[in-house]
Amino acid sequence: MLTVYLPGKNLIKALDFFDKIVGSQENRYLTFFASNGLCLAGGDGILNACLILKPKITFPYTYTFCMDGLRTFLKDKIDQSIKIEIGSYLKFTVSGEYLELKTQPGEITFTQERGTTLGIISTQTLRRIFDLASLISQEGEKIFLFLQKGHLGAIGENFKLLSCAFTSFPSSHSFSLTVPYSSLRHLVKSLQLISEKQVNLFLSANTLDMTFSWLKMSLHFSPVPHQTLSLLKSALMTSPLAKIKLDLKTIQKNLARVSRIQKQLNALGKISFTSKKCIFCATSSQGTYTITLPLPAPLPQSFSITCHFPHLYSLCRRLRGKEITISILPSGWVLKHGQFFCFLRKEEKPKVF
Repeated sequence: MLTVYLPGKNLIKALDFFDKIVGSQENRYLTFFASNGLCLAGGDGILNACLILKPKITFPYTYTFCMDGLRTFLKDKIDQSIKIEIGSYLKFTVSGEYLELKTQPGEITFTQERGTTLGIISTQTLRRIFDLASLISQEGEKIFLFLQKGHLGAIGENFKLLSCAFTSFPSSHSFSLTVPYSSLRHLVKSLQLISEKQVNLFLSANTLDMTFSWLKMSLHFSPVPHQTLSLLKSALMTSPLAKIKLDLKTIQKNLARVSRIQKQLNALGKISFTSKKCIFCATSSQGTYTITLPLPAPLPQSFSITCHFPHLYSLCRRLRGKEITISILPSGWVLKHGQFFCFLRKEEKPKVF
């Protein structure tokens, strides 16, 4: 029997972190094991994490348990010391109260091997890239991650809207891969709880590994080519029919309004530019809602495109700054702000035979 004492605050923080990693799946299990210390590990099957809780602890087996009962037990014990007994069961004791969890010891299957070193990146920059790219996607969809020509980025897609965020990342390596939407969202939420400012990235045979001082996360991927990056490169290299700069706060404010009403009316959304006006419109059999804004400079002709305002608002509300640039192309509209852009594809007109 091994006995370990941990501050309640540390164990509660660890469980809150794994709550984000594991997500809302039915089987929410974590595992205690020893590797350079007492470790806690768990994941959703695609995204996995291993956290060192206390160094210089050794024991030969792994102990798997359901995390939800322990989270409830520790809820009001943040300032207390937790006694943990590890043996044929797991026993957590504090102030005359204890929780005993049945578990089965097994062989250690976790490894700490590192793949090819990619480099170091700001934790919040990585979180922001993954967040902006995956916001518009849905359960069951894939998010495209890439490292090419010194740029690390991600792309998400939903119907006619593509969202891409990237940053400079000097590296001689490159990759193109896809990961499930749900696991990337779990990663975004968990990165928000990490206080370390930088993360080391490594590429293994089938995982993108992220390491911190006391934590390692592995994201399993599928190494498949993705045509979306070529599509976006082509769009960005196309000379625009028109380019407009708009005040970001004004756009955010009005997108919030029209998004709510588009949902309530179950309406079709459309953005139009006339020579001097920008028009947001949501139309359905129940009614029509319109917002008209002045343009900072006149346009030579009129343009319009259909869109889903709630998705567009979800993206724009996370941006910070003064302006957003809209480039109007024959194939769609590119909305760009710093190292983020989204592409609204135009509907293809049916061919007439």
